[in-house]
Order: sequence, then structure tokens, then C-alpha cells
Amino acid sequence: TEADTVVDIEAMEALLALVLTGLALSVGAVQKHSIRLVDSAHGAYLTGQQAANAISQQELQGLVSAVTGLLPGRSIDGTQNQLLSELVQATLQKPRVHVMLNLAGWNAEDVQALFGERQQVPAQLEEGEAHVAYAVLELLAGLAEANPGVNILSADDMAAQTCSEQDCLQSMLTDVAGIVGGQHSDSSLTLGGTVLDLQQLADRVFASELASMYSGVQEQVKRASSAQDVQVMEMTMLGLQGLADSYGADAQQVAVAKAAMQQLLSWSVQQLDTALAGDVTFQVATFDTAPVPSASVDGALVWKSHARSRMLQASANTTTTTPSWLANEDESAKIFAAKAAAYGGFILLLYFLLGATYCLCNMPLIHDTLLFGSKPKAS
Repeated sequence: TEADTVVDIEAMEALLALVLTGLALSVGAVQKHSIRLVDSAHGAYLTGQQAANAISQQELQGLVSAVTGLLPGRSIDGTQNQLLSELVQATLQKPRVHVMLNLAGWNAEDVQALFGERQQVPAQLEEGEAHVAYAVLELLAGLAEANPGVNILSADDMAAQTCSEQDCLQSMLTDVAGIVGGQHSDSSLTLGGTVLDLQQLADRVFASELASMYSGVQEQVKRASSAQDVQVMEMTMLGLQGLADSYGADAQQVAVAKAAMQQLLSWSVQQLDTALAGDVTFQVATFDTAPVPSASVDGALVWKSHARSRMLQASANTTTTTPSWLANEDESAKIFAAKAAAYGGFILLLYFLLGATYCLCNMPLIHDTLLFGSKPKAS
């Protein structure tokens, strides 16, 4: 009946509301101090102070822009500028490379152990902000749109981009296994005595991320050796979370995989510091909830596809549009320049008029003057 139909519709609407609420909580949940800015080996950019309160996504963009010297994706107001002056040193020097790492399954203690005594600034996003992975993605896209000339290396799929043949990827995984103390064969990766089956999707995604990180570091070192301006490298690693979803958070596969990640990231930091004389800053986002509602490996692949699309869109925008706040700033600058030129011309003209009047009023009043004109002398 019509009444039953109305009840069914209302029930479906209530169920849909519950599902959407659950998705919002899944996407929005972030752990405390989920983002850390890490200074260079020389401690040249951060003051050592910590943010007293949670920061917004816009403040995070300003903070990264202050460290790197790049234009922010959005305008910065007075309150945000005060925060930046407290956290970032006032220096004209800028790092040669800024590395953004998004690590699922890690926490603040893991990051602290990775960078040791280096200066770190923990930051927590305000409640209601997007998942930290989305915040970092929008930050990166904003930097790309506001700085068309900046060199941004996204290493998420570096292994696939670098290797056109299967033998290349196998060779890369063999090199990675050597770094982390493991062994690699055509269909498996042995870490700490535990075998990861590369025929399984979760294991294969994790192994591919290790290879991409390895390849990305090598490519970044090559690019930075000949570059003059600051460069940005980004890497998102969701494979550890995929292993936890497939085998369980306490499984041996997850433990050895995390240890391998720590070893590879430690090697990566050392390689970048050695090649760039320690002039590298890092931004590490850690989280224990997936950036997409699905926490499975398929969800990780969906996220990576979304991230690629967003960065392609940002790259296209750099050649077709200008950020609205930057366009407004340019327009204001042109108006100010026109007004300044008009005021300057008027003051200059007034100065010459007053000077000419002063000279006319104070010259001696004899016949051979400008006031009377000169007369020919009698012979």
C-alpha cells in the first residue's frame, strides 16, 4: 500500500543517512599529531617550537609554503602569519628538496625513531577537517597550481613508470630485498624469514610500493643534482594497511613488512641527505584509517587513482588558470602601481611649479631679466 511504501522509503533514507555518517567518520578520523614537519640535517628551517593548538588545512599549507619558499595555494591572514613566524625560522635559505610521506599503519613514535634527533614539529588537524591524506593531497595540488614551474615528483607508481618490462621490476625488487635484508624470487619476497606471496594482491601492492619508493629516491637524487630551485617529492604508502586488513593487524606478515618499511625509509633519508648535503626537509603524515571508506587493498588502489587524477587536474590548471587569491593579488598590485604612478607624477609636477614660482619671485628685478625681457643696448 501507499503507507507501506512511505515507510519503506523512510527506512531506506534512515539507512542511507547512517551509511553516509559512517563514511564521513571513516574519512574524517585522524589520529592526534598525525602530521610532522622534520627539519633538515642542519636544523636550518624550524624554530623548534610546537603548535599550541590544532591547525587548519589552510594553516598547514601556509606552514609548508613558509618552509619551502613556494607560493601557498591559498592566501594567509594575520593570525596564520603569526603562527608561521613562531614555527619557521626567518631565513632566505630554502631546502633543495621537500619530501612528503603519507604512511598508513605508522604512528608518531615510528616517525620519531626514523629521524632521531632531527628537529620535528608535530601538528594536529582541527576536528572536522578532511582525512589527513586528503589534506596533504590538496596541499600538493595547491602548490602545483600556484607554482607552475615547481618540479613535483609523485613516486606512488614510480616502479611501473620506470619499468616497461617485468625483468626491470624484478631487478628492482631484488635491490630492495638487499637493502632490507630480505630475499626475492619471481613470485615471493621473503622478509625476516616470512614469505610474502606476490600472487596475492595485498602482498603485491606492498612490494610494488617498496619498489616505487626505491625508484623514486633514485630519480629525485638525479633531478636535484642539476636543479637550482626547490623540488618536491611525494610518496603515499598504503600497502602495510592492506596487509593488516588481509592477514590481521598482529600477523607476522605485517610485523616484518613494517620493519622492512622502516629500513627502506631509513635508507631513503640517508641517500637524500648524502646526495644533497643534508639540505632536505620532510613532512610525514601517519594514519590508521584508510583515506577511502573501503579499508581493503582495492580501496588503496581507488585512492591512488584519485590522487593521480587530482594531480593531473592541478597540472592542467597551472597552464590555464591562476588561483583566485593570486589573481586578486595581481589585480590589486596593478591598481596600486597605477595609483602610485599618478600620485608620484602629480607631486613631481607640483614640485616643479612651486620651484619655478619661487625663482620668479626672488630673482633681481632689473631690465635684463625674464620678467622685463632684454632690450638691445644703445651703441
